[in-house]
Amino acid sequence: MSIDVDVTANSDVEITVVSDLHIGAGRRQETASFSRHEEFFYDVEFSLFVDHLIQNSKTSGKPHILVLNGDVMDFLSVTDVPVREEIESMNIPVTRNEMKFGLGSSENKALWKTRIILKGHSDFFMALARFLMEGHRVVYIRGNHDLEIYWEKVKTELETFLKNCLIKLGSTDGSEISGWEVRQWFFFENGVYIEHGNQYDETNVITSPLCPLLPDGAYGGKELLLDYPVGSLFARFVYGPIRGLDPYRTHVISLAQYLSVMRTYNLWDFIRTLHLNFPFFLRAIRNSLETGGTKAREFLKRHIIERKTRAQLAGINEKQLKKIDSLRALPLGHSGYEIFIRMFRPFLIQMIILFFLVITSIFGWILTFTTLSSILSHSVFGKASTISVLAVLTFVGIFFLFAKIGKAIYSYEDPLIINTRKNAGKISEIIKPRVIVMGHTHVCEKVIFPNGCIYINTGTWIPYPGPWDLLKQRARQFTFCRISSDNYELLQWDPVLRLPVPPLILENSRKNPWEKVIGDDFIPPEEKN
Repeated sequence: MSIDVDVTANSDVEITVVSDLHIGAGRRQETASFSRHEEFFYDVEFSLFVDHLIQNSKTSGKPHILVLNGDVMDFLSVTDVPVREEIESMNIPVTRNEMKFGLGSSENKALWKTRIILKGHSDFFMALARFLMEGHRVVYIRGNHDLEIYWEKVKTELETFLKNCLIKLGSTDGSEISGWEVRQWFFFENGVYIEHGNQYDETNVITSPLCPLLPDGAYGGKELLLDYPVGSLFARFVYGPIRGLDPYRTHVISLAQYLSVMRTYNLWDFIRTLHLNFPFFLRAIRNSLETGGTKAREFLKRHIIERKTRAQLAGINEKQLKKIDSLRALPLGHSGYEIFIRMFRPFLIQMIILFFLVITSIFGWILTFTTLSSILSHSVFGKASTISVLAVLTFVGIFFLFAKIGKAIYSYEDPLIINTRKNAGKISEIIKPRVIVMGHTHVCEKVIFPNGCIYINTGTWIPYPGPWDLLKQRARQFTFCRISSDNYELLQWDPVLRLPVPPLILENSRKNPWEKVIGDDFIPPEEKN
């Protein structure tokens, strides 16, 4: 199944949610090497995880739903291009830009990228087929890196591949594929609300998520294209090429994370790549905006019609779903200047504050020098003492200032995590679910709202490095959520033990006044009060 139809809710069903796996082109069998843009090297670990779910369901005797909550397939990371024979047979003309950045988002090109991902991660999808073979359900919710799941040809290709896997596993006709579903927005059954969460991120919000299309003629071509958000364009035209130079880096999804990572790159490679690729990014944004207008409004109307249908199928009041839809962030930027200002605004505010601190310090230094000069003796010893005191104060002040500047760059707090949590709280007030599950931020957390609703972010299955790794390796990787009738757990899959274990999350810090003055450089931004 590839439509948003809710089967009869079962209160005794177990639900497991994973998100943000970012599966790309995978391993090339011919060369036994991975794509430089690949981030998911954990097909075996995931396969073991699925086998554990199957065995656990046999033990409990309960049906199971595995929810793949967005950014599972990462079409933006597939930069391969087809050979001439494939171009002709599939009717996918390749432009000069696509030779450099990978294929665009038209339906046929998305179909070709889907086949590349399936080929590079066959073990992953075979594991899903084993889960379906046991009579369980797999629900795929679309995110922002897998926007191509919107296309019918892509959904059909996924369904066909899984059906063939089922037949290889011994199925007579592959009828178990009926447990496979694709959701374009959210999952809501028996008080459990699940969505990816990109709609609350201004860099990755999709204006019409149920009809994410650009009008005919976008980018000067004849193909119907998807309406990529600014974040996807940035990932394709700027960050992707930079990461291709040095693939041994963590994946980033927001500017705050990008700022903390870019300081570790080779400066010359960073500047050169940014200079060569940033104009393509701005041009893509400009082309997207120029193709708006009447047709874009028509797509929004289609989204609203689909929204009504989704509300009826999920048993949500139409007005309630409209309120949830209205929580989405305003898309980022209508010009290069506006994008720069809005993306860097929090960082710039910190720099402006530091600038005023510098000016204040200079005036304070002058005032101190004048005061000490008038109090101390005018002898040589008095002047020497004054200069010595001021020299020490100046050195300490400069050291403190540069430490604060470095800390401002390193620990720029990511508003994405806070905004996602806040909007989950608003959703809990609108539809009163038992639990809300999201992904997108890559930061796993569990929060209990005042109304009793539980919010869980499932984090990611790719590395999310931080100071927690000093306490335990891969402390924030392989995280997932497990939901039963009266239990809501945030867990981590341990591929060595082959068991779920608690993820390493420390309680929030409680700073005293002195710590607020000197700072807390060793506390990650998402764990500060």
